[in-house]
Amino acid sequence: MAWDFLYLCRISTTTHWGGLYLLNDKQTWEFFCYTYELLWRADSKGRSKSSKSRIQNGKYEIKVRSDGSKGWRLQLSGTGHRTYIQIHRAHKTMFIEGCILPIHSTDLREIQNKILSLGKNKVYKKSRYGTDKLRTADRGLQTRSIQLMEKMKKRYDKLSQGKTGKATILITTLLPSVTPK
Repeated sequence: MAWDFLYLCRISTTTHWGGLYLLNDKQTWEFFCYTYELLWRADSKGRSKSSKSRIQNGKYEIKVRSDGSKGWRLQLSGTGHRTYIQIHRAHKTMFIEGCILPIHSTDLREIQNKILSLGKNKVYKKSRYGTDKLRTADRGLQTRSIQLMEKMKKRYDKLSQGKTGKATILITTLLPSVTPK
């Protein structure tokens, strides 16, 4: 039977940021970190654009992966036409193709302060997919994101003991709570 593990609450449909919560030993949600995702972009059928958009709100089963250069991470199942949607460590430029990146509060504040003082166009640039990524790479951001994933793994390992079925993530949005067309 599936079991609750993560809860992602997106701040709004018009921002990249959200809050990620982990279930604790007492079966209550505790704030874990911020997240960074692409904004919603629809294809001609109204679905999320592959490699250019976040996935829809919903509850998804997750499975552990540890192959490749991204290390330990979680892959969402049941994402429809979208495949390989993962929660994984951030790259130093925060470049993504539809996945969910755990971001430390220090990095969120730094990015927001840079946007306020320099403007968004001086902080972000467009990737080859037309999505935003940081103009200046930040190794510290990547290191802190890796540390967050290590903490998430410890919690996952602890909570998964004795459980059958897959862990789940619930993804919601505060306001507006409708997916823009």
